[in-house]
Amino acid sequence: MRKLTFGISKKQFVKLYKIYKTDTELAKALNVSRQYTWYLRKKFNIELKSETKTDRNKMIYTDNKLKRMPKIDIAKRHNLSRMTVHRILKSMEA
Repeated sequence: MRKLTFGISKKQFVKLYKIYKTDTELAKALNVSRQYTWYLRKKFNIELKSETKTDRNKMIYTDNKLKRMPKIDIAKRHNLSRMTVHRILKSMEA
């Protein structure tokens, strides 16, 4: 991937960041590396979209503890690996 050869304003970046869900998706759209989008977020002082992961993690915890779903089914439902589900559940128990 190549870096941007033109500048991007904070206003433009924020507009695109609202459209794309992750740094990776935004990087693909801009044809730059994911690390460069991270750099731009830090440069423009824009917080990571972590609330979506928090909500997802709560749903995973609910599925496992209250609904008694197996980890493999939770992983398929949320399009994650079984190990990622295991890691999330372990972190929420701590």
